Amino acid sequence: MLTQVAGRVSGHHAHQHCERPGQEDCKFNLSLRDLMSKKEKEERRKEEEEEEEEEEEEEEEEEEEEEEEEEEEEEEEEEEEEEEEEEERGRGRGEEEEEEEEEEEEEEEKKTLRKDGQNVI
Repeated sequence: MLTQVAGRVSGHHAHQHCERPGQEDCKFNLSLRDLMSKKEKEERRKEEEEEEEEEEEEEEEEEEEEEEEEEEEEEEEEEEEEEEEEEERGRGRGEEEEEEEEEEEEEEEKKTLRKDGQNVI
């Protein structure tokens, strides 16, 4: 039987550690309580470490989710900007096309007026 007494481990029986006869289990009980309290402390420490690890993992997951959301928002903003630029380009093209069409119509009118013999001012 292994017992821990006064911070050391020995293979001696408990009665060999007692100073007074008749109290053979005195130091054994103390060492058993010490071992149990150490075991409980170790279990609590492990539980606390596990809880801390879980909290850290949750925080990391939350940070990752936030980063993903930010990236999605940035992508959406970029897409919106691109769409706006395309619309502006489209408007610019549309305006240019309209101007070209108007110029062509004016030229055609001038040609038809000249054919009719009218002077174009």
